[in-house]
Amino acid sequence: MIRLEPIKGKKVILREFELKDAQQLFDNWGTDEEVSKYMLWKNYKTIEDAKNAIQYYIECYEKDDPFKQYAIEYEGNVVGSINIVTSKRHKTGEIAYCLSKKYWRKGIMSEAITLLVDYYFEHYDLVRISAEAIEPNVASRKLLEKCGFKLEGILRKKYFCKTNKHEDAYVYAIIKEINTI
Repeated sequence: MIRLEPIKGKKVILREFELKDAQQLFDNWGTDEEVSKYMLWKNYKTIEDAKNAIQYYIECYEKDDPFKQYAIEYEGNVVGSINIVTSKRHKTGEIAYCLSKKYWRKGIMSEAITLLVDYYFEHYDLVRISAEAIEPNVASRKLLEKCGFKLEGILRKKYFCKTNKHEDAYVYAIIKEINTI
């Protein structure tokens, strides 16, 4: 079985999800409509939904899928998630993330993003990592900018969202600095 190496920072650890994390996923953000307000996934209705999601993540680890979902652990609790989908051929990745509302504005997600980006630039030889945030999600757009991502453009009316309308997607990316000397 392929195992993800934990990525340790000052405040957080990014690690594989385990089935024992289902209750924290369910309680901390999986059922919270405010957390998922700008997300494309549906909130969990039962603990089985959370377990099924984690089982899918585990299957992806086992087959070394380009999709990797990390649990964000803070003070011994699973408080959010961050994922990356990579392309070996293009040496690129795309990230997405969410965090329990009670942990917002503590620097947790900026550390998680920075850890993941640095790790994938170093260990997976990526040259570009991107992320999208829909137009009304100003906090996420500011977070990406804080983490060094640059706005590349706006994809107009890309997603039909929980707002019951099509929303523009702001596309951000960070490029690995490559010395060409």
